[in-house]
Amino acid sequence: MAGWKNISLDDPQDDFLRLRPIVLRVMKTVYRNFDPAHEPVGIDHWWHSPSLSYQVEPGASEPSIVILNLREGQPDNPVMETHFMINLNTQRIHDKLQDVRFAAPADCLGDLETIRNSVRQEVRSIRAAQDKRARDLHLQEEAKRQALFQVSGF
Repeated sequence: MAGWKNISLDDPQDDFLRLRPIVLRVMKTVYRNFDPAHEPVGIDHWWHSPSLSYQVEPGASEPSIVILNLREGQPDNPVMETHFMINLNTQRIHDKLQDVRFAAPADCLGDLETIRNSVRQEVRSIRAAQDKRARDLHLQEEAKRQALFQVSGF
């Protein structure tokens, strides 16, 4: 199995920056339903920081799993801890602090699907670019063989 790939939601050069408002809606919905005392006001690097990750099996053009981690900071601890882990493939949430699992709230399912589809499209684009490079390399090698064949007179 391939390693985890992380997607930045902060990089202004990255297309995924556009997902920040969608991720914030998901965060607010999840916290409102399952930990209302800690509903985030926004995304930041100290109190509420999401991370988006996925895995792709070798040779596959679709991610085998896409995870959105909703992480929290603690008042006197600079380390973020995952509170809610959302599997976007199954739309199930794991509350890692209480070690319970449950279905994602219905009012955020569309947003979860939007995030998952964005990751799927990114993986497809990466795979298409890799396939194109491989085809181009094959064509270059074939052209070299043909040129060598013509020069040698065969």
